[in-house]
Amino acid sequence: MLSVLLALVAGGALRAADVATNDAPSAWLLDGVAAQVGGETITISEVMNEIRNSAWIELPREEREKSLRKLYGETLDAFINRRLILAAAKAAELKLQPWVIADRIREITNNRYKGNSTLLQADLTEHHINYEEWKKSVEEEMMLMAMRAENVDKQVSVSPRDVRSYYETNRQALVTGPRVHLSRITLQEMAGKDATLQQLGEQALKELDGGVDFSAVAMKYSQDDAAPKGGDRGWVDLDDLAPALVKALATLKPGEYSRLVTLGEKGYILKKVEEKGAAQPTLEDAWVQIERRLRIQKSEALYREWTARLRRNGYVKVFELPATPTGR
Repeated sequence: MLSVLLALVAGGALRAADVATNDAPSAWLLDGVAAQVGGETITISEVMNEIRNSAWIELPREEREKSLRKLYGETLDAFINRRLILAAAKAAELKLQPWVIADRIREITNNRYKGNSTLLQADLTEHHINYEEWKKSVEEEMMLMAMRAENVDKQVSVSPRDVRSYYETNRQALVTGPRVHLSRITLQEMAGKDATLQQLGEQALKELDGGVDFSAVAMKYSQDDAAPKGGDRGWVDLDDLAPALVKALATLKPGEYSRLVTLGEKGYILKKVEEKGAAQPTLEDAWVQIERRLRIQKSEALYREWTARLRRNGYVKVFELPATPTGR
């Protein structure tokens, strides 16, 4: 349930991959108490459902089995941290003004549902979530972000000396692989709409083939956060893209766009705006990237220290995950 709520809050894909009965690991049969945080309980099924709704479900069965317990521990830690941070927010008497929450809901509705609240309600109904439950999850996500901003992000500082030192000691690691300036139209079927993914792709491609500008088609059809910018994703490392997308881009010349590429329950139409080969960036060219990388590293370290303090000062009891019936 949490992953569905967070997907709705983030405005991402909503349909979780179904687990085929004959292919699901026996661990799904388990339930019980995973952890206690203060006076609240986290169940094994909550953690397992979160895992099931992640990219993990797309892995081959053998890889899923090998990575299950590690991912279970990481996911449970995330659940515990979430509860601790929300408890800290409550203790600090952090409250969000109603208009702030309303603005965020309006933003989600505009970005994910083209401003159509009826489509939002249809998605909530499809996932058996009432509006007030979803609204509460939106508020909680905003409180989590506010608490992290105050206790972590504001404490992060990256000096020019830090950037120069990193550049001097990590020159080889900064060599960039092949990159592409990418524009993308992201499509997915939506509750309340009769068009299939394939039909949506055909409609968008018909307009593109008819001479309509790519950015205009993206603003009309795309369903991701870059839609308002005409699908422009900026410069992207090819290593960061799914193999199917890299393969599609390899067939394109700058200025050309692809046919529909389907990945799971989403479809993509890609435009290669420009491309670059591997290169060693100058300090000036790499400055923003290095600064961002150092900021992320310091932020993650401060976050770990902060949540560790919350654990020491609170009550957290983690229960060992029982063995499955088959011993896996």
